[in-house]
Amino acid sequence: MKYNFFYQITLLLLLSVFTLSCSDSKPNKLITTLSDDFNTSVVDINRKVQITVYAEFDDGSKEDFTKNLLWSSSDETLATVVDGLVETNSSTGLVNISYKTVASDINEASLYEKTYEINIRELILKSVSLSKQALSLSEGESSQLKAYGTFLDSTNAKEITQEITDDCNWTSSDNTVSTVSSSGLVKALSEGNATINAKDLELSDSADITVKKITYVSLEINNTITSFNKEQTLPLYALGVTSTNSKVPLDSSEITWSSEDPTIISLNNNIATARQKGITNIVATLKSNSSITDTMQLTVLKDTYLRFFKNGIETSFPYAGAQEYSNFPSSFDSFTIRAVGQDFIVKNLKVTDFNNSVLPATEAYFSGISKSTVLFKDTDVNFKLFQNSLRKELHYSFEVDDSFSSSFSQKYIEE
Repeated sequence: MKYNFFYQITLLLLLSVFTLSCSDSKPNKLITTLSDDFNTSVVDINRKVQITVYAEFDDGSKEDFTKNLLWSSSDETLATVVDGLVETNSSTGLVNISYKTVASDINEASLYEKTYEINIRELILKSVSLSKQALSLSEGESSQLKAYGTFLDSTNAKEITQEITDDCNWTSSDNTVSTVSSSGLVKALSEGNATINAKDLELSDSADITVKKITYVSLEINNTITSFNKEQTLPLYALGVTSTNSKVPLDSSEITWSSEDPTIISLNNNIATARQKGITNIVATLKSNSSITDTMQLTVLKDTYLRFFKNGIETSFPYAGAQEYSNFPSSFDSFTIRAVGQDFIVKNLKVTDFNNSVLPATEAYFSGISKSTVLFKDTDVNFKLFQNSLRKELHYSFEVDDSFSSSFSQKYIEE
């Protein structure tokens, strides 16, 4: 007999092994250096300044490590920091912004840390400039613009240049051609020209955007599932491949979908519905150029089978359930069976403990189904398994037979 204590211990051990195996995303990579390009010691009041830290690993790779670090400010009345984004307040003074690594993130005992001393002073913005004055994009492409401010530090009469991307108000002259986010990310939407403007206080700079129409050279149907069963549906997806081998997701308004045999698989735009067992081809055609197509073979595996749902979620059938119950004195699971394509009949329902001893109806029983229940073609049968005893561990099984069909001999049996 399986006792609950040993069941819990076994489960905890399995969870521990799984946790240990998944906890370190870089088990074989060690940080060799951390670096950044932040060279600012003076920052204006009421500003946002990003510190980006890069990690180089012993395998030669390099990545943005900013969000893996623990950040802190020595005086949050002067400046706060979240994921390297320093935001100064309206007061002036010196503040230390620091980061340090976490041992579990870098998989070694020694920690990396660094402190930036920032002098917050009231500076005078003299000009705004963008990282690029012109962009040429194809529809669907994106590009990041950055804004820089040149400030006059009146304390020592020097000019200071700092990134002010997050402080600017970004706008596009034509949002149907291209849009721009609050952080300067430009997205090309449709063929045409637009101007992106970044403004801080009363100063601004702009970049001219040219959006070119995409020319596709081929199509790719982008589905990994190639088989399903009668009554089930399958959404279809396609990618447009450009002359530079860029792959752009296409929506149903850009593609014409067709089935070579609608009696096997029918289509409603990009939704395929299985009608009967068989194999047919699905063809995707680019509406803007009908000579560009792609073909995918889809298979309907079954047209007589059972669809099975536990607590509203479809799962495979045959089905054997092992359940630990905790809501006493009564708890239950809800099930639905749909007979697809023919009639079925339930031959056996059984609930046992883990000693394979059948439980009496006073402890566990099915409601809404019995061993003689007919599952009529293309209809649902809803039923529940009730558990009224103090036994926490149950095993339940189903046996369904095609008693009304001599041409279909497969049995669905759970042991």
